[in-house]
Amino acid sequence: IEKTIDRYYKYAKQVHTGRIDVQQYKEQLRYESTNLAKKIEILQNLQRKLQGQDLDSCSPEELNDIGRQLEIGLRNIKARKAHLFKEQIEQLQAKMENSLRICSHPMVQNKPPL
Repeated sequence: IEKTIDRYYKYAKQVHTGRIDVQQYKEQLRYESTNLAKKIEILQNLQRKLQGQDLDSCSPEELNDIGRQLEIGLRNIKARKAHLFKEQIEQLQAKMENSLRICSHPMVQNKPPL
């Protein structure tokens, strides 16, 4: 993304000063689009493999690597879940303590029931 922004600023400066090589700019865009298409394809293949698709073409080393990545992801998910549960328990305990404090207040104790 930074390269795209830099390219934009360079292009904008060239347009402003009147110095622009359109052919060179088009070639640069073609090169970048080709590289992005390759990166997208690689990421899509990795995503399919992580989802358990197209594993028959993987070597044992690749399968071990995918297994490690999945284990790390699972560990991260479990840690996040534990953290969220801990926060939720702390919030519920705080509410409970607040409720107990309110119920034990003398004004609340002497109030007749509705």
